Amino acid sequence: QNRALPEFRKILRGDHLTLECTDETLGRDPPQAVLG
Repeated sequence: QNRALPEFRKILRGDHLTLECTDETLGRDPPQAVLG
């Protein structure tokens, strides 16, 4: 799932952008990476 920022932000070289995955994958059989 992608979420847009609540307001426009200009991201410049040297800025730090943190991405957080909130998809629960512990119950998957077999365990696999979530891509997308």
